[in-house]
Amino acid sequence: DSSKDQSYFLQLVTASNLRNVIFPVGHLKKLQVRKIAKEQSLITANKKDSTGLCFVGKRNNFPNFLEQFIESKPGNFVTFDGVVLGRHPGIHAFTIGQKQKFLAQKKNTTL
Repeated sequence: DSSKDQSYFLQLVTASNLRNVIFPVGHLKKLQVRKIAKEQSLITANKKDSTGLCFVGKRNNFPNFLEQFIESKPGNFVTFDGVVLGRHPGIHAFTIGQKQKFLAQKKNTTL
């Protein structure tokens, strides 16, 4: 499912380990996989989606965890027109498609 970012996990897997991997449900959307799981009476069929880094265990602050391994490089949130909307602590703190709320120009803005 291309809407589910797995880059944090996959970047840890070596090319030699991926060479023979088969993703039997990789072409399906998550809803389709859930439907199949329900039809097969799997206990994960109705499991709540994970929004964190499930493979590192329970953590309250993922950016702080990642900073143990990745150097923080703060920067600006910038529009395509070059307007600076605000600051961020570093791209390690976000996943692809994640919305980020911050105070910009005295209004609540969602990116």
